[in-house]
Amino acid sequence: MLLLLAFASACAGTPKVSQERVTQERAGKWLKQYCSQGTRELAGDLLVKSSTQEFKGQFPASLHFEKDGKFLLEVTNILGGTLMRLSSDSKAFNVEVPSKPKLNQKGLTHYLGLEVPVLSQLFLGDLPCPEVGVKRDVKVFENEIRIMTSQWTWIFYQASESEGFVPVRVVLTPTSQEVGHHLKIELLIEAWDRELGFAKKVSVHSPEGELRWIWKNRK
Repeated sequence: MLLLLAFASACAGTPKVSQERVTQERAGKWLKQYCSQGTRELAGDLLVKSSTQEFKGQFPASLHFEKDGKFLLEVTNILGGTLMRLSSDSKAFNVEVPSKPKLNQKGLTHYLGLEVPVLSQLFLGDLPCPEVGVKRDVKVFENEIRIMTSQWTWIFYQASESEGFVPVRVVLTPTSQEVGHHLKIELLIEAWDRELGFAKKVSVHSPEGELRWIWKNRK
C-alpha cells in the first residue's frame, strides 16, 4: 500500500527531522505501516544527477521495472546517447558505460554500497527497510529508530509531527567487517508525491559516489 503523505524540505534541501522522542510503540507502528511492500511493474522518466565514476552531471533517464523485480535504468545525454545503463536481474547489478568500457561490470552485489533490494526499493519510490525476520531487533533512542542486522545498523529519522512522523532520512552504518567500517551511507527522501504516494525526489550519499533523482512521470 502506497503512502499518501508529503515530505517537507529544509532550506538546505535536507528534510526536517523531528526532535521529539520516539517510543517503542510508535516505532513498531511505523515499521508496520511504512516499510516497503515489494516489487511491481513500473515505467517512467526521471532527471538524474550523479557524481560517480560512471558519469557526472544532470541528465534525463528512463526506468523500467518488471513484476519479478528486474529493472533497467538508462541515463542519456541531451542528444539521446546512452551515458550509462544500470540493470538488475533482482539478484545482482550490471553496469554498462558505452563511452568508458573499462567501467562495464556484471554480477555486482552492491552499487554505491547498496544491495539490490535496497536500491530497487528506492528506485520504485518506496522506503527500504531491512528484512530481519518476524522479531526485528528494533531500538529507539531520542528521535531515532534503529534496526540492527548482521551487516548494517539502520537509523531512521522521522519527520515533524505535522507530517505524520514519516521518516525522511536513513543512515546506514556497518556492523560487519565484511562491509567495511568506512562505508557510511545516507539515504534522503526529499519530496513525496501526496496524490500517488511515492518518493518523488531521492538522493543517495555514499563514499563510492552520490546519486540523486527526481521523477518526471511514471505509470
